[in-house]
Amino acid sequence: MVRRILVSAMILVISATAGCIRGSGGGTPGPPAGSTPSASAPGPKPPAWRVADSVPLKSVSGLHSVVAVDDTHAWAVGGEGYNPARRDSQSAPVIERWDGRAWSRVTLPNRRLKGSGLLAAADSPTNVWVVGGYGESQGDNMYWILRFDGTAWREEKFPLRPSNSLTSINGLAVAGGRAWLVGTQGSKVVLLEWAGGTWRAHRAPAECERGGASFDGMPNFCVVSSVVAFAPDDVWAGGNGAWSGFLGPVLFHWNGSAWRAVTVGANRKQYTLSAIGGRSSAELWAVGNLFNSGTPFVVRRDGDTWRMTFGGLPEGRLPAVAIGADGRPWVISNSIAPDAMLMRYTDADTWSGELAPRPVNAYGVTLNDITGVPASSRMFAVGQVNGSTPGEGLEAVILEYAPVDGVLS
Repeated sequence: MVRRILVSAMILVISATAGCIRGSGGGTPGPPAGSTPSASAPGPKPPAWRVADSVPLKSVSGLHSVVAVDDTHAWAVGGEGYNPARRDSQSAPVIERWDGRAWSRVTLPNRRLKGSGLLAAADSPTNVWVVGGYGESQGDNMYWILRFDGTAWREEKFPLRPSNSLTSINGLAVAGGRAWLVGTQGSKVVLLEWAGGTWRAHRAPAECERGGASFDGMPNFCVVSSVVAFAPDDVWAGGNGAWSGFLGPVLFHWNGSAWRAVTVGANRKQYTLSAIGGRSSAELWAVGNLFNSGTPFVVRRDGDTWRMTFGGLPEGRLPAVAIGADGRPWVISNSIAPDAMLMRYTDADTWSGELAPRPVNAYGVTLNDITGVPASSRMFAVGQVNGSTPGEGLEAVILEYAPVDGVLS
């Protein structure tokens, strides 16, 4: 749901300590007289996560999505200026752009836009899409769309009319010059494709509209919460569903003519998939959680089968997944601690990670999205941090994964 998304972010609570190493205080024998000390050239420094220098935003602020198409073109979107003391307060949308050296603020084409940038997707530096929105105190969620053609940002008409049923746009993907929006409007699945300047509504898989009930009398439904596109005829959406004989996490595949429901081997398990990532349909990863909990769930495509691989992940919400330069996925884990964790899949078929870094005066960090930079070892993650004490205003943060010396492998 979009309503007041900035203040609804969970602030996590943990404390991290860092040790320091003291010198021995004693002398170390030197080399024999006349000899030449051996010296080995330092090797390349491995990549590490650090807080990136980004544009300061007004409190309360946060960043919700990030996308990169190469090492000099990336965009992060969110909102700023929400005042929790005012019931009618709305954030102002923000777009930041990475040019390979620094982040800068984008001037929006319409200063009257309200809310936050929620979703970002792109398939080239000249085809970048942003979906934003806000919740009204009475009525439906309201959305807007911006598109960048390499020269200027322009506003595109949002394809759905306001409804008496709540609208929730949960995913945006771009590939081959086309765009897809997915979500729900009331109990109906939203699957929209933009091509040639117009939007086309797709029919949901038959399972979502079949009617009847699944296990234990659960009514028939489908929820679509994420989407990734590899080509105009190869699009995957993820969520959960229930129909006769099935209840659990599900993927939906678009082959250019119809959507097909794809189960992942977790029938009668109330998991839902919140994000999908991969470099192709053959290397697909989907992540999520057990319904209304922090129990993680990860599934990967292995040929024609799906394999669950969530060993080593701590309790925590998994909002995003991205593939690194080595082909291994990273996931964000937002737990009950003050700092999110960045978890990486290992050769040992498990997950290993680290606490997300945060500014010195911040109390905790929550992350919302992560992306890899194509043809580079650089990665970005975005979210928000709390102040130096619990309860202080949220502030947007961008994390960068790169060697400390800035030289990328």
